[in-house]
Amino acid sequence: MNRKKQIIWSAVAALLLVGVAYSTGLRPPDEPTRSVLAAKRAVRAGQVLAQEDFIAVKLPVKFVIDEYVTDPDVVIGAVTDRELSPGQLIDNRWLNTRPDGVAYPDGRTDGRLYTLRLQAEQANGFWLAAGNRVDVHLIPRGEPLEDLPDILPNVRVLAMIGLDQPSSQNGALSGAPAPLAGGTALVCLDVNTAQARVLARAEPCCVIKLVPINEPEDRPTRQPFTDGRRKAVDELVASQA
Repeated sequence: MNRKKQIIWSAVAALLLVGVAYSTGLRPPDEPTRSVLAAKRAVRAGQVLAQEDFIAVKLPVKFVIDEYVTDPDVVIGAVTDRELSPGQLIDNRWLNTRPDGVAYPDGRTDGRLYTLRLQAEQANGFWLAAGNRVDVHLIPRGEPLEDLPDILPNVRVLAMIGLDQPSSQNGALSGAPAPLAGGTALVCLDVNTAQARVLARAEPCCVIKLVPINEPEDRPTRQPFTDGRRKAVDELVASQA
């Protein structure tokens, strides 16, 4: 009985030594290895991965599975769908070039979408459309919150949701938009993380008013017709008639 126990414990000790040898890099010199990528630091789920988020580690080829990522270009710019711990090998099934579900337009670094429910009087009578830029005014209902700005300037409207938009002629609305029901509509704003945090703090305690930016576009100044230019144009038109 004691002999059997000694054999078992010897086998366990041998397995432990093999494990320690591999963990410390003591492997047969002729054993082939392959570089795979692992998280260099803690990574949040949904985070866009950058070069500084991962490192290359060498594993014996027999331990490398097809799902392990070996090409840095696959990781850079991708989004992970789960948290990664430092040293965790990266599985290509966890990476996406875009989140599942709705593919939002004009994605960018630190881009966030913030949706507000607004009454018509808080959104210029809903004279808004995707692509408009607005100043977002935050008007406290009582004591203002500390460090809360009173305006977020030049924010782009990404979408208006729940509006019956009028037809347009030459880019101009032919009538006032109207909510489909209930007198309110949703507006989706293209903001960054800091602006989204401000809006989240402001919603419970502020009236939020959108003020459309109505400034002329930068266009070259059209030169007025002089008598000489008008005559030249008239002659050119007449020659082609």
